[in-house]
Amino acid sequence: MTTMQLACEERQDFADLLAGLAPGQWEQPSLCERWRVRDVVAHVLSCDELSRWGLARRFLRAGFVPSCANAIGVAEYAVRSPEQLTELMRACSPPRGLTAGFGGDRVARRRRHDSPTGHPTTARSPA
Repeated sequence: MTTMQLACEERQDFADLLAGLAPGQWEQPSLCERWRVRDVVAHVLSCDELSRWGLARRFLRAGFVPSCANAIGVAEYAVRSPEQLTELMRACSPPRGLTAGFGGDRVARRRRHDSPTGHPTTARSPA
């Protein structure tokens, strides 16, 4: 199985997990300092839709400070409901844009989300 196939399976599993969250679970703190579960999901999606030029523009707007660039991406998705974020997660399989270049990163993000919500992590590794 390829890394991209694993990423697609992981993305669908992540969307299934998101679909089962109660409204309060979206607002729980994640393992990422100062980010709620919904912020981690927004971050994953905001990176997924970034091209190289989009990334450059975001970093320019952020003054080349990574945490500020991440905050800009999260803020862009803040108006979306949990249902919209879940459907967008389903639509973004396979991962694309910037996210497609970070296949292993999907596991770390998934674990940061699973742990605070009490859901088990079922992350896979390439054989």
